[in-house]
Amino acid sequence: EGMNAADLVKQLNEYFQVMVDIVVRNRGRLDKFIGDAVMADWGSFVTGGLRIDCERTVRSALEMRVALKELNARWVVEGFQPLAIGIGVNLGDVIVGNLGSEVKMEVSVIGDAVNLASRLEGLTKEYQLDLLLGETVAEQVKGAFVLRSVDLVQVKGKTKPVAVFTIPPEAGEGMPSPEWLPLHEEGIRLYRAREFQ
Repeated sequence: EGMNAADLVKQLNEYFQVMVDIVVRNRGRLDKFIGDAVMADWGSFVTGGLRIDCERTVRSALEMRVALKELNARWVVEGFQPLAIGIGVNLGDVIVGNLGSEVKMEVSVIGDAVNLASRLEGLTKEYQLDLLLGETVAEQVKGAFVLRSVDLVQVKGKTKPVAVFTIPPEAGEGMPSPEWLPLHEEGIRLYRAREFQ
Protein backbone atom coordinates (compact mmCIF):
# COMPACT_ATOMS: atom_id res chain seq x y z
CA GLU A 1 0.00 0.00 0.00
CA GLY A 2 2.96 2.33 0.45
CA MET A 3 4.20 2.08 -3.15
CA ASN A 4 3.23 4.40 -5.95
CA ALA A 5 1.66 2.78 -9.01
CA ALA A 6 4.61 3.31 -11.37
CA ASP A 7 7.08 1.69 -8.94
CA LEU A 8 4.73 -1.22 -8.28
CA VAL A 9 4.26 -1.91 -11.98
CA LYS A 10 8.02 -1.66 -12.59
CA GLN A 11 8.81 -4.10 -9.78
CA LEU A 12 6.11 -6.59 -10.78
CA ASN A 13 7.18 -6.53 -14.43
CA GLU A 14 10.79 -7.24 -13.41
CA TYR A 15 9.54 -10.09 -11.23
CA PHE A 16 7.31 -11.50 -13.98
CA GLN A 17 10.12 -11.35 -16.56
CA VAL A 18 12.53 -13.34 -14.40
CA MET A 19 9.94 -15.93 -13.32
CA VAL A 20 8.52 -16.49 -16.80
CA ASP A 21 12.05 -16.87 -18.20
CA ILE A 22 12.59 -19.68 -15.67
CA VAL A 23 9.34 -21.40 -16.70
CA VAL A 24 10.20 -21.22 -20.40
CA ARG A 25 13.81 -22.33 -19.88
CA ASN A 26 12.49 -25.44 -18.11
CA ARG A 27 10.03 -26.23 -20.95
CA GLY A 28 6.95 -25.03 -19.10
CA ARG A 29 4.01 -23.08 -20.50
CA LEU A 30 2.89 -19.76 -19.08
CA ASP A 31 -0.84 -20.14 -18.59
CA LYS A 32 -1.66 -16.68 -17.28
CA PHE A 33 -0.94 -13.95 -14.78
CA ILE A 34 -3.49 -13.83 -11.96
CA GLY A 35 -2.96 -10.45 -10.33
CA ASP A 36 0.60 -10.72 -9.02
CA ALA A 37 0.76 -14.50 -9.49
CA VAL A 38 2.22 -16.59 -12.30
CA MET A 39 0.29 -19.71 -13.31
CA ALA A 40 2.24 -22.21 -15.41
CA ASP A 41 1.95 -25.84 -16.40
CA TRP A 42 4.18 -28.58 -17.70
CA GLY A 43 3.07 -31.35 -20.03
CA SER A 44 -0.11 -29.81 -21.42
CA PHE A 45 1.39 -29.20 -24.88
CA VAL A 46 5.04 -30.32 -24.75
CA THR A 47 5.99 -33.27 -22.56
CA GLY A 48 9.14 -35.13 -21.72
CA GLY A 49 7.09 -37.75 -19.89
CA LEU A 50 5.55 -37.64 -16.44
CA ARG A 51 8.72 -37.86 -14.34
CA ILE A 52 10.69 -35.40 -16.49
CA ASP A 53 7.80 -32.90 -16.53
CA CYS A 54 7.62 -33.09 -12.72
CA GLU A 55 11.37 -32.64 -12.37
CA ARG A 56 11.25 -29.62 -14.68
CA THR A 57 8.43 -28.15 -12.60
CA VAL A 58 10.26 -28.59 -9.30
CA ARG A 59 13.54 -27.35 -10.82
CA SER A 60 11.68 -24.21 -11.90
CA ALA A 61 10.38 -23.68 -8.36
CA LEU A 62 13.89 -24.01 -6.92
CA GLU A 63 15.29 -21.62 -9.52
CA MET A 64 12.51 -19.14 -8.67
CA ARG A 65 13.52 -19.37 -5.01
CA VAL A 66 17.12 -18.42 -5.86
CA ALA A 67 16.12 -15.75 -8.39
CA LEU A 68 13.80 -14.03 -5.89
CA LYS A 69 16.62 -13.85 -3.35
CA GLU A 70 18.78 -12.08 -5.95
CA LEU A 71 15.94 -9.75 -7.00
CA ASN A 72 15.16 -8.85 -3.38
CA ALA A 73 18.81 -8.02 -2.65
CA ARG A 74 18.85 -5.60 -5.59
CA TRP A 75 15.40 -4.14 -4.83
CA VAL A 76 16.33 -3.34 -1.22
CA VAL A 77 19.36 -1.38 -2.47
CA GLU A 78 17.07 0.46 -4.92
CA GLY A 79 14.60 1.31 -2.15
CA PHE A 80 11.87 -1.20 -3.04
CA GLN A 81 10.18 -3.55 -0.59
CA PRO A 82 11.31 -7.18 -0.89
CA LEU A 83 8.73 -9.67 -2.15
CA ALA A 84 7.83 -13.08 -0.69
CA ILE A 85 6.30 -15.83 -2.79
CA GLY A 86 4.47 -19.09 -2.25
CA ILE A 87 4.64 -21.87 -4.84
CA GLY A 88 2.16 -24.76 -5.02
CA VAL A 89 3.04 -27.72 -7.25
CA ASN A 90 0.68 -30.57 -8.06
CA LEU A 91 0.32 -33.37 -10.61
CA GLY A 92 -2.86 -34.76 -12.08
CA ASP A 93 -5.22 -34.97 -15.02
CA VAL A 94 -6.50 -31.63 -16.29
CA ILE A 95 -8.72 -30.34 -19.05
CA VAL A 96 -6.87 -28.18 -21.59
CA GLY A 97 -8.97 -25.99 -23.81
CA ASN A 98 -10.05 -22.60 -25.08
CA LEU A 99 -11.89 -20.96 -22.20
CA GLY A 100 -13.64 -17.62 -22.13
CA SER A 101 -16.23 -15.73 -24.11
CA GLU A 102 -16.65 -14.12 -27.52
CA VAL A 103 -14.92 -11.02 -26.14
CA LYS A 104 -11.85 -12.83 -24.81
CA MET A 105 -10.76 -16.45 -25.18
CA GLU A 106 -7.57 -18.08 -23.90
CA VAL A 107 -6.04 -21.54 -23.68
CA SER A 108 -5.99 -22.67 -20.07
CA VAL A 109 -6.12 -25.72 -17.82
CA ILE A 110 -8.87 -26.54 -15.34
CA GLY A 111 -9.69 -29.42 -13.05
CA ASP A 112 -9.23 -30.89 -9.60
CA ALA A 113 -5.43 -31.06 -9.95
CA VAL A 114 -5.27 -27.34 -10.77
CA ASN A 115 -7.48 -26.51 -7.79
CA LEU A 116 -5.22 -28.48 -5.45
CA ALA A 117 -2.12 -26.69 -6.76
CA SER A 118 -3.85 -23.39 -5.98
CA ARG A 119 -4.80 -24.59 -2.48
CA LEU A 120 -1.19 -25.65 -1.86
CA GLU A 121 0.02 -22.21 -2.92
CA GLY A 122 -2.39 -20.67 -0.41
CA LEU A 123 -1.17 -22.98 2.36
CA THR A 124 2.43 -21.78 2.01
CA LYS A 125 1.49 -18.80 4.20
CA GLU A 126 0.10 -21.04 6.96
CA TYR A 127 3.20 -23.23 7.01
CA GLN A 128 5.55 -20.26 6.48
CA LEU A 129 7.20 -22.07 3.57
CA ASP A 130 7.79 -20.83 0.04
CA LEU A 131 7.17 -24.20 -1.64
CA LEU A 132 4.64 -27.00 -1.15
CA LEU A 133 4.41 -30.15 -3.28
CA GLY A 134 1.41 -32.45 -3.47
CA GLU A 135 1.93 -36.18 -2.92
CA THR A 136 1.46 -37.06 -6.60
CA VAL A 137 4.34 -34.86 -7.76
CA ALA A 138 6.47 -35.80 -4.73
CA GLU A 139 6.17 -39.47 -5.74
CA GLN A 140 7.59 -38.64 -9.18
CA VAL A 141 10.57 -36.56 -7.98
CA LYS A 142 11.59 -38.28 -4.74
CA GLY A 143 14.76 -39.71 -6.28
CA ALA A 144 15.88 -36.41 -7.82
CA PHE A 145 15.18 -33.97 -4.96
CA VAL A 146 15.38 -34.03 -1.16
CA LEU A 147 11.83 -34.00 0.20
CA ARG A 148 10.65 -33.13 3.71
CA SER A 149 7.21 -34.18 4.94
CA VAL A 150 5.12 -31.20 6.01
CA ASP A 151 1.65 -32.45 6.88
CA LEU A 152 -1.49 -34.31 5.87
CA VAL A 153 -4.02 -31.67 4.86
CA GLN A 154 -7.66 -31.81 3.94
CA VAL A 155 -8.07 -28.89 1.58
CA LYS A 156 -11.37 -27.33 0.55
CA GLY A 157 -13.17 -29.54 -1.94
CA LYS A 158 -11.35 -32.73 -0.88
CA THR A 159 -12.69 -35.47 1.38
CA LYS A 160 -9.39 -37.35 1.77
CA PRO A 161 -6.28 -35.75 3.32
CA VAL A 162 -3.34 -35.13 0.98
CA ALA A 163 0.29 -35.60 1.99
CA VAL A 164 2.23 -32.37 1.49
CA PHE A 165 6.00 -32.00 1.11
CA THR A 166 8.60 -29.28 0.70
CA ILE A 167 12.24 -29.10 -0.31
CA PRO A 168 14.38 -27.60 2.47
CA PRO A 169 16.18 -24.42 1.34
CA GLU A 170 19.51 -26.00 2.23
CA ALA A 171 18.79 -29.02 0.00
CA GLY A 172 18.60 -27.85 -3.59
CA GLU A 173 18.98 -30.08 -6.63
CA GLY A 174 22.03 -32.33 -6.44
CA MET A 175 22.74 -31.37 -2.82
CA PRO A 176 23.00 -33.91 0.00
CA SER A 177 20.16 -34.51 2.41
CA PRO A 178 20.45 -32.46 5.65
CA GLU A 179 21.62 -34.49 8.64
CA TRP A 180 18.45 -33.75 10.60
CA LEU A 181 16.04 -34.96 7.90
CA PRO A 182 15.91 -38.73 8.73
CA LEU A 183 15.11 -37.90 12.36
CA HIS A 184 12.36 -35.49 11.23
CA GLU A 185 10.81 -38.10 8.93
CA GLU A 186 10.94 -40.73 11.70
CA GLY A 187 9.22 -38.27 14.04
CA ILE A 188 6.46 -37.69 11.49
CA ARG A 189 6.02 -41.45 11.00
CA LEU A 190 5.75 -42.08 14.76
CA TYR A 191 3.36 -39.15 15.23
CA ARG A 192 1.02 -40.41 12.49
CA ALA A 193 1.14 -43.91 14.00
CA ARG A 194 0.20 -42.29 17.34
CA GLU A 195 3.33 -43.71 18.95
CA PHE A 196 3.79 -40.64 21.12
CA GLN A 197 6.21 -42.30 23.55
